[in-house]
Amino acid sequence: MGGSLSATTRNWNSGDFTNQDLPTKLDGVSVTINGEPAFVSYISPTQINFLVPADLAPGPAEIRTANNGLISAPISATLANAAPAFFFVPGENDDENFIAALQADNSPALIVTPGETVALYGTGFGATMPAVPNGQLSSSPLPLIQPVQITIGGQSAEVAFSGLVGPGLYQLNVIVPNIDPKYHLFGVPVAVSIDGVGTQAVGYLGF
Repeated sequence: MGGSLSATTRNWNSGDFTNQDLPTKLDGVSVTINGEPAFVSYISPTQINFLVPADLAPGPAEIRTANNGLISAPISATLANAAPAFFFVPGENDDENFIAALQADNSPALIVTPGETVALYGTGFGATMPAVPNGQLSSSPLPLIQPVQITIGGQSAEVAFSGLVGPGLYQLNVIVPNIDPKYHLFGVPVAVSIDGVGTQAVGYLGF
């Protein structure tokens, strides 16, 4: 987040890709991390979304943005092996972050039931095997190296699949466990961790 980051507002589109290569610049806006170009997916005057290059090692990082030749002051950050976070959709209450999730028929998982498999979506879940092709689209899902631990309503849930399914997009196929009936009136809290790191924000599913 910032100011004067871009003169335009848009997501990347098919015209920004060259063959399988992800774009490193949108409308003259770019980002570098330790001098290496990142892959820019969204720009606006106040926000830039980008993918961190897969070949960067964990540790201290210096991030700079550029807007048609105007380069920002550096921002210090730390690159981690994993920094998991859910994607959210709006809920009825401001304090409930409902996770972007799909049921088996690809309909939004507005209400889940014990025993069904739902797909949860997020980012930052870490390394895959085979490795993510740096700066390129992948033709097939890439399973995570590290196992994911997940609880739904405080109950451990089985993870049938966890991996990268698109640029920066991870999918967790999770079997919903038996859940305390008290959650019928509220969202069901979901907690996820990988490589000892949990999501910063609590996510919810409808029940």
